[in-house]
Amino acid sequence: MKDCLPDQLYSVYVDGESSAEDIRLVESHLIGCEKCRGVILALGDEAIVIADVLHDRHRLADRNPVVRAPARTRAKGLAIGLGPTLAIAALLVTVLGWLLETRLPAGTSWMNPMKWIGVYEMIFDLIFLLRDRAPGLIEFTVALGAMLSVASILTFLVSAISRLLLGTSALLLLLTASMFTSPPVANAFESRTSKGDLEVAMDETVEESLFISAEVVSIDGTVDGDLVVLAERIVLRGVVHGNVFAIGREVEVSGVIDGSLHTAGERVTIEGEVRQNLYGAAETMTLHERGRIRRDVTLAGESVHMDGSVGRDLVSTAERVNIRGTVGRNASTASGRLTLHGNVRIVGDLEYSLPDEAEPEIMSGAEIGGETTAGDLLQKLSRPVNRWANGHFYMRMTVFLVSAFLVGMVLQVLRPDVFLVDLETSSDFLRSMGYGAIGLVCIPIALILCFVTVVGIPIGVIGVFLYVTILLLSVIVVASVVGTSIAASAGFEGEGLHAFGMSLLVGLLVVVIAMNLPFVGGILRLLVVMVGVGMIIIAAIDAWQHRLGDGYAG
Repeated sequence: MKDCLPDQLYSVYVDGESSAEDIRLVESHLIGCEKCRGVILALGDEAIVIADVLHDRHRLADRNPVVRAPARTRAKGLAIGLGPTLAIAALLVTVLGWLLETRLPAGTSWMNPMKWIGVYEMIFDLIFLLRDRAPGLIEFTVALGAMLSVASILTFLVSAISRLLLGTSALLLLLTASMFTSPPVANAFESRTSKGDLEVAMDETVEESLFISAEVVSIDGTVDGDLVVLAERIVLRGVVHGNVFAIGREVEVSGVIDGSLHTAGERVTIEGEVRQNLYGAAETMTLHERGRIRRDVTLAGESVHMDGSVGRDLVSTAERVNIRGTVGRNASTASGRLTLHGNVRIVGDLEYSLPDEAEPEIMSGAEIGGETTAGDLLQKLSRPVNRWANGHFYMRMTVFLVSAFLVGMVLQVLRPDVFLVDLETSSDFLRSMGYGAIGLVCIPIALILCFVTVVGIPIGVIGVFLYVTILLLSVIVVASVVGTSIAASAGFEGEGLHAFGMSLLVGLLVVVIAMNLPFVGGILRLLVVMVGVGMIIIAAIDAWQHRLGDGYAG
C-alpha cells in the first residue's frame, strides 16, 4: 500500500497529460503491481463513461493510452526465441538438403517433384473447375470484400482528413466539389471472357493490357501491353509488346513477345521469339528448333526438350532433359536423365546433377565450350553469395534503408498504433511468428482465388501491391522494436518523433545487416518477415477490436 503511487498521478496518466518522467515512473510501477493496474483500468472505464455523457468519444483514444512494456524489454522475446527457432530451422534445412542430395528412402519418393506424374493435370483440373463451376460464390465473396475494403479505406481517409486538416463544413464543401470535378475512372486493362473460343484477329490491335479467359484463346493480332491468359488451349501467333502470363492445358507460342514469358501447363511448346526471359513449368516443356529466347531460360517439368536457341543461361529441372539447341552461356540441369544430341552447342560450362552418380549421354558432335562437371543444381542455387564484395549491394541496401526509414517515419505520424505490438516475452514472439506464417500462406491463396475469376482481377492486382507493402512494413516494425530496445539499453531513451527516428534507423541497420549475413541470412530474413507480418496482423486485430468496442457510441 505505502509503495503505491498517488491516485492523482494515475489520473493524470490516464488523461494523457503526464510528463515523460512520470510516464516512466508509472509504467515501471505497473509492471509489478496488480492492484494499481486495476486502478488504471477503473480510471479508464470512468473516462469512457464521461466521454459518452459529454458525447466526446472521438477524443477518447488520445486520453486512454496503451500500457506498453519498458523500452529496453520490448524485444526481449525476440532475443529469447531467436536462438531455438534458428536451431530448428537449421535442422529442417539440413534434413531437406540430405533428402534432396541423396536417394530418398523407401516410401518417400513422392517427395521428389520430378516424380509427380499426373499432378499437373490435377492442378489444372482444379483451376478450371473453380473458374467454370464456382464463379458465382467467388465473385460474390470478392465483390463483398472489395466493397467492405473500399468503404473502410474511404471512411479512414475522410475521418483522418476531417480531424487533421479540415473542419466539418469545409470537409462537406470539399466532398461536394469533388463530385463535380472528379475525372472518370480509366480502365487499366481490357478483359474478355467466354465459355467458348476467343481471338484477337490478325488485323486487330489492343492498345492496353489484356486479360482473356475462355476455352480456346488465339492471339493473332497485336497487344500493346501485358497479356494474361487463362484457357484450356492457348495459341499465340501475334505480337505482344509486354510480358505474357499464360496458364492452360496446352500453350503454343509462335509469335513475338517483347517482354518475358511466364507460362504453366500440361504441354507447352515455344516456336516463336521471346526477347526477355522464359519461365516455364509443364509436364512436357518444348523449346522448338525455331524458338529463340534472347536472355535466360528457367524450365521445370516431367520432360524438357530444349531444341532452340537460348541467349544466356539455361536452368532446368525435370525427370528427362534433352538438349539439341544452342546455349549462349552456361547450362545447369538437375534430372533423372540427361541427353545432349550431336547438334548441341553450349558456349560456357555444363553442370549436371544425376542420380546414383550416373553420367549424361553426350552424343558425337556436341560442342561444350567450357567445363563439364557433376554438381548439385539445388545446392548451387542456394550457395551463399558474398554480397559484401559487390558494390551494387551497398547501393541497393542504402536505397532500401532510406526508403524504409521514410516509410516508417510517415507511418509513425499517420498510424502510430502499428508500432504498439511488443515482443516482450517468448510467447509474444511465437504468437507473432504464428500469425505471420498464417498470413504469408493464406494471403497468396486468397490472391490466387481472386485471379481465377474476372471480377477478382482488379482486387487481385491491388492485393499483390498490398501484400508487397506488408512485406516491407514487416521489416520496419521489427526494426522499430529492435532499435527501441537497443537505444534504451544504451541510455538513449526519449519521446517524440526524433527519438523514434533514431531508434528506427538503428534498428534498420541491425536488421538489414543480420538479414544479409552469410549462411544464416536467408533464415533470418524469413523469420523477420514472418514475425513482422504477424505483428502487423495483431496490431490490425487490436485496432479492429478497439473500433468495435467504441462503435456503439458513434
